[in-house]
Amino acid sequence: LDPAESVGMPPIDWTLIVRHKADTLKVINMMKMGEKTKTEAARYVTDGSLNVNTDGNNSGAMTKSHANWEENILVIKHGDENMSKKDTWALSQDGETLTISTTITVPDREVEMKMVFTK
Repeated sequence: LDPAESVGMPPIDWTLIVRHKADTLKVINMMKMGEKTKTEAARYVTDGSLNVNTDGNNSGAMTKSHANWEENILVIKHGDENMSKKDTWALSQDGETLTISTTITVPDREVEMKMVFTK
């Protein structure tokens, strides 16, 4: 994570590993805040079908999402009646920078964040 280019993120050491093959993305998030380290893994099929992953908080809860391509932008939508989250993933022309823009909507507000990852 490039903190200087990211917006709305707490100070965090975040490494993102993405493996893309055909219509499947495998994503590993490794995050460190202070002394705490957290690793999450998720798999997304990018044809708009339902994806189910664990929430990453060791609660065993499952998160549901749909991922699809809108031209060269990957859009992942998560949520239910209480909260929705939309992630848009854009890769730079040179393949060196991934920008993930996130909008989280809850009944009384909307929060936007931007995470910029560089190789």
